[in-house]
Amino acid sequence: MVASFPLFFAGGFAVRLQDDLNISKSQFGLSVSAYFVTSAIGSFTIGSLIDKLGARAGFILAGVGGGVASILIAVSNSFWPFAFALGVAGISNTGGQLAGNRVLAGVGSQRQGLGFGVKQAAVPMGSFIAGAVVGVLGSEIDWRGAFLAYSVFAFCTVFFAPGGPGKASSSEPRRPVGNDWPCLLALAMAGFLGGAAGNGLAVLTVDAFAASGYTESVGATALAIGSGLTIVMRTAIGWFAGRRNASGFVELGFAMALGATAFGLMAASGDSQNLLWVASIMAFLGAWGWPGVMYYTVIRNTTTTPGTATGFVVTGVFMGGIAGAPLLASIAERSSYDTAWITASVMGVIATILVVAASRLSLVKRSLVDA
Repeated sequence: MVASFPLFFAGGFAVRLQDDLNISKSQFGLSVSAYFVTSAIGSFTIGSLIDKLGARAGFILAGVGGGVASILIAVSNSFWPFAFALGVAGISNTGGQLAGNRVLAGVGSQRQGLGFGVKQAAVPMGSFIAGAVVGVLGSEIDWRGAFLAYSVFAFCTVFFAPGGPGKASSSEPRRPVGNDWPCLLALAMAGFLGGAAGNGLAVLTVDAFAASGYTESVGATALAIGSGLTIVMRTAIGWFAGRRNASGFVELGFAMALGATAFGLMAASGDSQNLLWVASIMAFLGAWGWPGVMYYTVIRNTTTTPGTATGFVVTGVFMGGIAGAPLLASIAERSSYDTAWITASVMGVIATILVVAASRLSLVKRSLVDA
């Protein structure tokens, strides 16, 4: 959460940030994409380094980078400084995410699902806090002061960075990554589409509610509620997969399909604000509820070292974040949010199909190895 919080805090303050920095919806979306650009560029390399240096290095990167990014956002006065600050947050978040994956790879299989769910629940926790702060305090809080205050917390987390199991040991099974390529590629592509839709939802919710006639505070409240329920969803679906000692593909596909359905309902909400509320909550549960079980699925079904395998898949997820927010924001600006949500729904449908394909590819690989 430490390095991802600046992104979702920015989402909570989206309306005021656009006004104060004099940026459009499209520029705001492009700024968000900078976060995912740096995350995607660094993920595979950072994952390999964490396998060599240990998890603590990744946690330190997250704390320092999250603090620096928050300060840079607080002093931003235009599009480019704001986008640069989110880029710093992005590469820092990669360190924390992959360090957590490295730690959890050493946990027993039945606890892995819950562990990954709790870890990934930290991301919507950041969005929940941001939405709650803006929803409760509204215009009374100064967004620059909020980012500066958070930077202090981020720097303090460095002193509590856990060590974890650290470096990859020579005794870990390391089959060539080629054994896992087909399954990993399908999951990375599903992550790309799911990340595009899900992160676009989280970042644009406040603005979408404002476009439907709600105030900023109401939109932020919807963001907080959706994020809060996402915390429960990520934890519960991970726990359920681990409890069943399952591969994770069924749970992952269910979440993707739920998100696709919810986006379709959001597009069909029209003037019905009640349907918008219900559909947006469903969208958070599905389209933003799958990352924990995604990484659980990667660890359970591949033989590549954890940092390398999850680093490859998370590259797809982050690349989806690069495309998702600016694409959906641009569609909303040029057409409407209804059209944007239809686009997100199509992404979710294709992502669901790719998860099914990854499941089949995993079975094929397993049968070939057993033979």
